[in-house]
Amino acid sequence: MTTVIKILVLAVTTVLTSAYAQDFQGVATYKTQRKIDVKMDSTQMNSEMQTKMMEMMKKQFQKTYTLTFDKSTSIYKEEERLDQPQVGGGFQMQLAGGGEDALFKNTTTNHYVNQRETMGKIFLIKDELQKIDWKLESDSKYIGD
Repeated sequence: MTTVIKILVLAVTTVLTSAYAQDFQGVATYKTQRKIDVKMDSTQMNSEMQTKMMEMMKKQFQKTYTLTFDKSTSIYKEEERLDQPQVGGGFQMQLAGGGEDALFKNTTTNHYVNQRETMGKIFLIKDELQKIDWKLESDSKYIGD
């Protein structure tokens, strides 16, 4: 009788584990920034204006990307953000890029689609995924903190 109960508990545990294992999905967020060291002519601009310019340039290079994935598909794209309104007639500097590029991969059908915006036009690049023979090892490495 106890053997039957053990087998029944093991079977139920196996079924529940396999049911939960099929639901593999998630979202990863990546944030990037660049260090900017621009030398400006102090005779043309005062230090306050130079500081504002550097802050605006720094914000233009701060981007956030999201990777949304499940067991067989993933999409990687830059998050869209609203520009902050300018107060008092100050100028606004816009750098190219942002928001329209996306990369979609499907490992079940073994293909990917890369959406790129170039010079105001959207291009779709479709191709097959290359097979990668991964080699898993027990080594580990810490990068940064």
